[in-house]
Parts: sequence; C-alpha cells; structure tokens
Amino acid sequence: SSVSCWRTHHSERSGRLTRPHDGVRVKRFLLWSLVCVASAVLGAVFAVALFPQRFPPGVSIAEVAVGGFTRQEAAESIRSYWQQRLDRVVSFQVAHEPARKLSMKLNEAGLSLDVEATIEAALGRVPMYRLAWRSASVAVPASECARWLMLPEAFERLQTHLKRYERPRSSPRLRWENGTVSIEVKEPGKRLDTDALVRVLQMAALTARDRVTVPYVTPSPDEREKSLSQIRYQLSEKTTSFKAYETSRSHNIRLAAEALDGIVLLPGEVFSYNKVVGRRTASRGFRVAPVFVNGRHVPGVGGGVCQASSTVYNAALLAGLKIRERHNHQLVVGYVPVGLDATVDFGSKDLKFENDTGGPIAVAAEYKPGRLTVRIFGSKPLHQRRYELVVTDRTAVGYDTKLVPDPTLPAGEQRVVEKGGRGFRCTSWRYTYEGDVLIRKELLGKSRYMPSTRLVRVGSGVASPTTPETPVQPPPSDSADAQAVEPEAYSRP
Repeated sequence: SSVSCWRTHHSERSGRLTRPHDGVRVKRFLLWSLVCVASAVLGAVFAVALFPQRFPPGVSIAEVAVGGFTRQEAAESIRSYWQQRLDRVVSFQVAHEPARKLSMKLNEAGLSLDVEATIEAALGRVPMYRLAWRSASVAVPASECARWLMLPEAFERLQTHLKRYERPRSSPRLRWENGTVSIEVKEPGKRLDTDALVRVLQMAALTARDRVTVPYVTPSPDEREKSLSQIRYQLSEKTTSFKAYETSRSHNIRLAAEALDGIVLLPGEVFSYNKVVGRRTASRGFRVAPVFVNGRHVPGVGGGVCQASSTVYNAALLAGLKIRERHNHQLVVGYVPVGLDATVDFGSKDLKFENDTGGPIAVAAEYKPGRLTVRIFGSKPLHQRRYELVVTDRTAVGYDTKLVPDPTLPAGEQRVVEKGGRGFRCTSWRYTYEGDVLIRKELLGKSRYMPSTRLVRVGSGVASPTTPETPVQPPPSDSADAQAVEPEAYSRP
C-alpha cells in the first residue's frame, strides 16, 4: 500500500519522523553550501593576488580616497591629509576658570595618527570579497578605523599647563550647629582627567572643532573624609568667658576659634595647637592685646589666643584624650582654674594631645561675644565613663609692692601701674569614673605661677600735664596672653 512506501525513522537527536531520502537531501545541501563558501574565499584570494599592489577603485580610508593607490601611496596620502587636520589651532576652555584660556595646535598637544595601524584597522572592517568587486564603493570613516598615538613629551607639556588650574580638595571639617553635627568640604576640588583629555583631543581631530572644554573631575573622598561618617557622639564640652568689649583680644580669640573649628584627627594622630592656629602675626590678621612677658602685662600681637588653647586643653581632658604637651602660664589667669590653663608661644611652647580613642575625633569651636565653647566629638560614646578635673596642694605665694618715684605727680600722690597678684603652686589630676566608681587617678602635672609685683608710682614733685607717657612697644613675637591676675574660685566640674 501507499503507506508501505514510507518508512518511519526516529531521529535520536530531534525525535522527528523523516522520509527515507531526507538524509541524502541534507547532505546535498551542505555540500553545495561548502562549495559556495569555498568559491567566495578562492575568488577573494584570487582578487587579492590579481591586484597585490593597488587598492580597487572606490575605496576610501579615514576620509581619504585611496582607489588605485599602492599601499605606500595610500599611506602617504592619508598621512598628508591628517597632518593638515592636526596642524590646526584649538582653543582649550577651563570651565571653572573661564578667564583661563589656552590655544594650541593638536599636533603640538601630542596627537598623531598611526597611519599603518589605521590602514590595517580599515582593511579589517571590509570583507575580502568587496575588495574583489572592482566597481564596489568601500568607505571606512576615520571614526571607525583611526588609530591614534600620543607623543609623550608634547602631551606632558600640555598636561603641565592644564594642571595649573587644578584645585586641591579642601580637608573635611566637622560643623556643629544647634546640636546637629555635619561634615563640610568647602572646596570639592578639580583634577585633570588625562584619559578623558586624550579622547577630547581625538574628537576635536575627527570633528574639526576649534574649541574644546578641558575635562576636570572631582577627586574622590580620601580615607579621612570617609571616616567622618563615624563621628556621631559628643565626648566633652568646655566654655570660658572673656570681656567682649576688649575688641582686639576678642578678635584674636575669634581667629583662633575659626582655625580650630572642624579639625579632624584620625586614630593615633596628634593635635598641635601651633600647627592648627599658625603663627600669630599682624599679617595674618592678629591684633595687639595684653600678653605676659617676663612676668609683666604688656601689649603684644596675638593676645587672647591662650584662652582658646586653655579651653581646648580642658575639653581634651574631659574627653579622656592623652595629653602630650602642656605648659602653664607665668602668671595666674582668670578664665580657668589654676593648674588647668595651657599657654602657647609659637616656636617654643605648644599644646598637643593624641587621639587614642581608636576612632576618628573632631574639634568644634563656637565663638560668641564674651564666650568661647569647645566641643570634642568621636565615633565611640563614653557610656558610663566620665572625667573630673581636680586641683590639689594649692599654695598661694604673696606678691611685693614696688614704689616708683614720679616727679610728674604731685608729692605724695600715688597711682597704681600694675595691680600685682599672688603666685600659686598646685598639682592637677584627672579622675576617671565608671558610673559612680572612681577607677583611676591620673597625674596631669605640677604648675607654678609667679607672683606679679604691684607697681605704684609715687609723686615726688609738681605734676606737668605736658609730659607725655612713653608707650610700651609690643614684643616682636606672640607670647602668653593675659586677661586677669586673680584666679576665679575653683570648683569641681
């Protein structure tokens, strides 16, 4: 029957039912396919062999017609064309500094075309059979086949010039305002992106642009800045007062507070007051105010900065930080108890403490007329731990009175020039508590303050109103500042 003329075959791979001659037909189809492919390849090889030295008509590479050219002639033609394209002046624009401009030829910027590599890239994008078809039009644009070279010395000169407009990323600083802690980076910075600059030069060559924008990127945050996100806890706070009407001294305290505010210390780093605040000079904005020099109150540039250093010192103590260097004043000051002050003198005396908390810390200084508050923040809370500052062995030392004859005053009349003040000797401690349990007594040091002589002018003749007083000249460098000579009554924090 007609059914018997068919044999059913089960394909193990496809599971299909096939006719008995399907396998032969498939084999024939595959054979003809191989013959066609082989013919095309042999034709292409024959064409290349037939025209070994010249490009067929209608071929262009990188916008240059090379039909009928030998490879060497094509290379020279492409090289000549692109030398002219690269010998063109381009204006480099700096977006963040519009006034800054640079004009330079692309080849002077170091851009050059690798002609042989460009030809190879173009041939690699064109099938061989198309080259064999002599009437075929084959165009490979420069955007697809151009291979560029950057001449190191010329490109380095361009980078050197453009790097002048880079801006360093400012150090991150902590800001405390109304109980809220935030991190501030005033200048995010600008850094030349050299890889992008290469692409900009290439695009300028391809598009014939005469103006390009120099690529600058914002530098990534460093480890110091990344660590600031960990700072969330207030460790200590100390406030001292001063006379706001003493404008020069208040001005100096404000400058010191601005320098201190936001300073960050990573674990193991040491804070240096002199390094942070800098030299106290008139050129840096500091004014003349009372300072201590050789046991006397005299005008000096930077008077008041020791109140800021003493406030920082107390805040560091209350945060449990390790003190590396501290000096007491020559005379007693009135803004902190005796034994808890910290004088500074640029180049000789400094206040230093170490961040030994195991995490980042930051200093926040808040200036208000008549008040300076310093807070220290960290990444780890104190929990039940607290610190108490204690002064013991307080011994007062009396002062002398010196009478100085003054013929400009009426006989017997007295005028106090220096009030004088007692000296002190004392010992300072830091007590550490866990809850209400005292777990440690740490000796901070012994302090000794000189008594200041009471200086009184005594009239010895007839006063002369026309005799002017000779003003005291300020010392050439900053020294310990003065505010008061009598200490305030001490009470434990």
